[in-house]
Amino acid sequence: MNHCPVIGLLFLPLIAFLEAAQVTRGPSLQSATSTGMTICWRTDAATTSEIRIGLTENSLGAPVTIPGERTDHAVTLTGLQPATRYFYRVQGNPITGTPVNLGGPNHWFRTAGTPADTSLFRFWVVGDSGYGSIYPVNAYNAYMNVTTAAGKRTDAFLMLGDNAYDIGTDNQIQWWVFDRYATLLRNTPVWSAFGNHDGYTVPYPFTATTPYDTSFRFPTGGECGGFPSGTERYYSFNANNIHFICLDTHTPGNWDDVPGGTYGMVDWLLDDLKTCSADWIVAFMHLGPYSKGSHNSDTDLGMIQPRAHIVPLLELYGVDLVLYGHSHCYERSALIDGHYGNSSTFNAATMRKWPGNGSDFGGVDTSGSFVTGPSLAGGVYQKPAAMARAGAVYSVIGASSSNQNWANGSSALVNPSPHPIHVVSLSTIGDMVVETEGNRLNGRYLGETGSIRDDFTILKGATYTIQAAVPTIEGITAGIAFPVTRTGSTAFAEAVPIAVNMISGSGVTPAPGTATFAAGQSSALVKFFPPSVGATPRFEASVLPTMRAVQSGGAQRQAYRISGVAQTGQFASTPAATWYASRFGSEPVTPAVWDLDDDNDGLSLLLEYALGGEPGRNDTALLPQGKIEGASFIFRYTRPHGRSDLSYQVLTSSNLATWPMPGPPDLSDGPVSALGEPRKVSIPVGAPAGFLKLKVSLLP
Repeated sequence: MNHCPVIGLLFLPLIAFLEAAQVTRGPSLQSATSTGMTICWRTDAATTSEIRIGLTENSLGAPVTIPGERTDHAVTLTGLQPATRYFYRVQGNPITGTPVNLGGPNHWFRTAGTPADTSLFRFWVVGDSGYGSIYPVNAYNAYMNVTTAAGKRTDAFLMLGDNAYDIGTDNQIQWWVFDRYATLLRNTPVWSAFGNHDGYTVPYPFTATTPYDTSFRFPTGGECGGFPSGTERYYSFNANNIHFICLDTHTPGNWDDVPGGTYGMVDWLLDDLKTCSADWIVAFMHLGPYSKGSHNSDTDLGMIQPRAHIVPLLELYGVDLVLYGHSHCYERSALIDGHYGNSSTFNAATMRKWPGNGSDFGGVDTSGSFVTGPSLAGGVYQKPAAMARAGAVYSVIGASSSNQNWANGSSALVNPSPHPIHVVSLSTIGDMVVETEGNRLNGRYLGETGSIRDDFTILKGATYTIQAAVPTIEGITAGIAFPVTRTGSTAFAEAVPIAVNMISGSGVTPAPGTATFAAGQSSALVKFFPPSVGATPRFEASVLPTMRAVQSGGAQRQAYRISGVAQTGQFASTPAATWYASRFGSEPVTPAVWDLDDDNDGLSLLLEYALGGEPGRNDTALLPQGKIEGASFIFRYTRPHGRSDLSYQVLTSSNLATWPMPGPPDLSDGPVSALGEPRKVSIPVGAPAGFLKLKVSLLP
């Protein structure tokens, strides 16, 4: 009899447990691609793993199911459309009890764009965020509020390691990652670097499986883009036109790997960079190359080694932004290249690729405050596209949950003795939001309240646009010109190929050209001329796309962007109005202007046009000439090329009062030259005395 109450106490809670299967972690989004997504969650009872998705909340398709029961779930969806929003519902059947059924209007994700997608991509970055304090909560809430107020979304969430102090247990990861950032992880893919505190649940050399390893699903076989790594501790992925590289600077054998020998992380990095064709390259890790924060990169071996072997490869293949944590502070470099030694070896004259603080918005003053406006804005950084060693920005984001003293022991807000590469060094809680759009990358460090504490921008490469054609003349040769303009990074010289087809009748004649820009020049003219006298082709011109590899054996990358469409134009002859406009800036307002003699040389503007003259020049030598040759009086002049909009007539008169028509024949007087076609009229000796004149008229 005494056993009955005991049996009841054990049995009833078991029934309740089986009937109340709940999601206790997640859902979270991981290993995102342009056509797929992995959705992860945990239940308190073993269930099947099922996901239903659809383009609207109320039109979900049949479930994608993984048979069998488990408590940790990961379902990978494939065959999705790029840059598309999907709603989803997490489901699962336990062995017995009520099924899991979790979804609704807040359960959605958006696939990444393709590598050709240059639209806005926004990612949020935290480092060393794993303390259980109020500071990371405040920073997270502030970021979410700022994002909502701006009407924007977060496309990716980057964690730079030390996500869960003190040793990265399963409970600590639950509290400081999945519970803290639950609303963000539900809609935004998370990507993480392996930090030293993330691996302390296992003994040195930290290669055994940790709770960190089982909490995330990162690519190992290149399934998210990039080269297969074979491990989740380091990997790469693509999102829109950005290539992200995550490196492991904690695990022995990875952080201290060197090129060659046994294939390791550094050799993989080289292979990955060789295959990269993205517009932007962003690398992230936990221990990084430059800091004077709570860790000193001059003495910390885990920071010296990456600087010696990882940074040179990244720069050799054109990295743009390198993010890391470990030091509990915020530091951000200028646009630099080639600094591989201790801080004392930094040479600003050769290693700093661009002056200023990289911002057109404002800057950090000596007290550590961010001041908007031109007084501290030093201008954005510029670099060419698809070019090795053009400079990168390095940033320590290690104060997302705790800020500590500088390497020199100071507790000041602004480091009194910063690393020489850094233009900003602050000991303040915060995180970074990075946006790329087209050829512009902007990074902002946000404080605990969401206020801007730093801002920088990289303009990478230029965008070229070919404009509508305009007629042009060089000397006596008439053709057509296409203005080409460029925006973006215009500080560098560039020669851009232009493809032109000259179409006459059914024939097409290719005519390659080049728009040549000097450094700082934003527009150039590309001129083309008919291939022969009398040809009247139609011109069709476009900027040619150009691909180049930053290193021998590397993938081809886009050298610049092209906007607009191909332009067409036609030049049948030299219209007098075009000739006039090319000299005076606009077409004639009235026909009377053709009678003007602006340079007092005795030739009207119409005669100067008809005889190959120029306004502002004495062209009397071009007037018709007469002389006795043998038994004839010869009247000579030259018709320039392309004057088919004029009529030329030689008239005679016996009294200068009347000029009967037609006059004597106007014949060719020899081969055509660069000046035009020589013409003559012959009057035989013995003919009645009279007068000759050349009449030129604009055809209607």
